[in-house]
Parts: sequence; C-alpha cells; structure tokens
Amino acid sequence: MPDRDLGLDPADKVSAALRRMKDIGRERVEAAGAAAPGAKPQTAPGSSIGDRLNKSAGAFAALEAAVRKSRGDFVERLAQYRETLNQLDLENPDPRQTDASLELAMRIAHRIAGVGKTYGFGELGDVAREAETAISAYRTQRGSPELRAVSIARINRLARIIEDICSNPTTCPA
Repeated sequence: MPDRDLGLDPADKVSAALRRMKDIGRERVEAAGAAAPGAKPQTAPGSSIGDRLNKSAGAFAALEAAVRKSRGDFVERLAQYRETLNQLDLENPDPRQTDASLELAMRIAHRIAGVGKTYGFGELGDVAREAETAISAYRTQRGSPELRAVSIARINRLARIIEDICSNPTTCPA
C-alpha cells in the first residue's frame, strides 16, 4: 500500500517520551552528585528526582493504557462505520433516500474527522473532513447533481480508506 497512513500508535510515542524523561532524570541525578563530590543533594523526604520520576512513570503508564484503550475503541467503531457505509444506498434515484443516506454518512464522517488524527490516522481524519464538507455543501444547495456526485465520491473514498485500515490485522479486529 503506497504511503498510506495506517495509524502510528500514539501509545508508542508516549512510551518513547517516558523513556527519554527517565534518561533525563538519571542524567540530572548524576550531575547533582558530581557537582559536589561526596555531598548528597538536599531534597525533602519522598521528593527526590527518582521518586518524582517513579510517580511520573506511573502516570505515563496509566496515560499510555488509556490511549491504547481509546484507540482500540475507535478502531472497533471504524469496523462498525465501515459496515454502515457499505449498506448506504447512495445511488438511489429517490432524493429522499439519498439525503437520508448522506445525512448518516455525514454523522459518521464528522465523528471520524474529530478524532482520526488524534488516534494516529491522519489521512483518515483528513478524508473524513473532506467528506463532511462536501456533504454539507450539498445540503446547502439541494438538487445540485455536481455536489451530490462529489459527496458520494468523498464518502466512497472514506469507505475505501476505512476498508484498507480494517483489512490490516494489526490495526483493526476481524
């Protein structure tokens, strides 16, 4: 798949930042000890850099777990959104049916656009925002066959990207 953003795991970024913070903390402790040979740094009990880093490590571990869970929940919803988009009747000649389908697609696009990038799916978020914008433009100028066609094309593109993400077993459950 060419340069498609299938989702960089934000939790991995948090883990890398946590490791870097621990390294910085160790460097500071070593530097404090080296500044005055034989002298201990003066800190209140329980407030050493190591203690603070351990507390930070716990907070980051909790954050990392929360990010992983939220991302997993989002990916599960993607599979549901994929099913819903696949069932829409966008080619129906009856405008009322098409409008109802477009309305549902717009709600899905809005939800994905709001958090896609946050969970590491940048391209998905961008395409969802484009679909939402196209549908909104069509809704303001009802009856425009050009805007209807653009809206449907954007929804289909969004569905294809979700399909690509969900076909990757590391990012989407079966």
